[in-house]
Amino acid sequence: MTSPTTKSALRSHIRSLRRSLPAETLAAASSEVCRKLSADARITAADNIMAFWPLPDEVDIRPLVRRLREQGKAVFLPRVVSETEMVVCPYYDDSSLEAGAYGIMEPVTEPCQLPDGTLVLVPGMAFDSQGHRLGRGKGYYDRFLCQHPYPTIGVCWPHQLVADVMHDEHDVPVDDVVC
Repeated sequence: MTSPTTKSALRSHIRSLRRSLPAETLAAASSEVCRKLSADARITAADNIMAFWPLPDEVDIRPLVRRLREQGKAVFLPRVVSETEMVVCPYYDDSSLEAGAYGIMEPVTEPCQLPDGTLVLVPGMAFDSQGHRLGRGKGYYDRFLCQHPYPTIGVCWPHQLVADVMHDEHDVPVDDVVC
């Protein structure tokens, strides 16, 4: 199947696919993605990982985030601070989170700079095999990754991997995708 030809059409298509899948299927797929990420040599080797706290329509990587902390890794999560900017804050445990912008759980800890070489896990609505990513349209990750060129892994369910994600000059691709 070819991908829809506009970003908004692709977002609608992906949302429709997601709604058509049973919750059990998505939970099993999330567990499999977490298993793959846990076994990934880049994650095992990384001391510092920037992750994300998922929205209901994203891969549930919360168990992975908690496990990484239990393993002693430094974990960071984004916090939206304006219409155009997100900062990064340490994640210690679930008690350091509260609902923030767009209903996303965000850390209440102080913003910080990511250590050099931090591995960044990136959510998205869709990805293609070249690492092009379709986000939600606000550009937070593109602006962040443009200013902070860390190694990246896109995280998605299999139905979010498409033939082609249309991209603009300002869109920052991820290095790899795990689904």
